[in-house]
Amino acid sequence: EAAAGMGYVAESSAEDAGGDKEGGAGSLEGEERDRAEGVAAALGEAMRKSNAEAVEVMDRPVPAAEGWSLRWRPRRNGGGKGDSCLIAPDGTKAWSIRAARRFLRLEPPMGAIASERAVAGPTR
Repeated sequence: EAAAGMGYVAESSAEDAGGDKEGGAGSLEGEERDRAEGVAAALGEAMRKSNAEAVEVMDRPVPAAEGWSLRWRPRRNGGGKGDSCLIAPDGTKAWSIRAARRFLRLEPPMGAIASERAVAGPTR
């Protein structure tokens, strides 16, 4: 549950999935960025719908996000709540929209902003 709120990406990172530390989120431009934004929007809508339905699904294809699928499973403690997981075409699991956006290189990898601040030093 805590990992879901932090945008945990399992099995591989955005760097492994084609993103790099040098290019980061700014490496997408033009049509490529528009396409990735469209996929991210479709993933967000699918995740919201799945959470609202609260019905267990395994590997449901996400419309308008070719190769992506969604899983929703109830939590062990019950209460009608559950967790959604987006699965990228390469099998990478993203437990939040933000993690999926990092995978798509629309946002910098986790820790990139903090490490940039450490190099730049404190601001006043």
